[in-house]
Amino acid sequence: MTLKQAAGQRFLITDKSLTYRDVCKQLYDEFHDQGYSPSLRLAPRLVIRLMSLFDNAARSMNLVWGVVTTYDNSKMKNVLGIQPRDCRQGLIDMAYSLIENGYIEKSPKFKGRKTS
Repeated sequence: MTLKQAAGQRFLITDKSLTYRDVCKQLYDEFHDQGYSPSLRLAPRLVIRLMSLFDNAARSMNLVWGVVTTYDNSKMKNVLGIQPRDCRQGLIDMAYSLIENGYIEKSPKFKGRKTS
């Protein structure tokens, strides 16, 4: 950090948190018409609980099920002068990047990023 006011401090660099449902909905809204099928269905809690007995990822999901996480990014804005991008747009940009760089196969219906 080059700002004197920032010396020795920690900063949370985020807009807000998204739930799994929010992430699924954003991806579905953007990519469903482009030949991708992001699921809007979430696994029932009982299934996650049972899976958590055998799977570390499911165990992690079970621990945070129903927990609403909020963040205070006012220090980032006030001290660093940063205005964060909408994290939903960052999610969409990341998905486009994965497709454009070949990590996710391009669908025949893929149109690419919307230009404004």
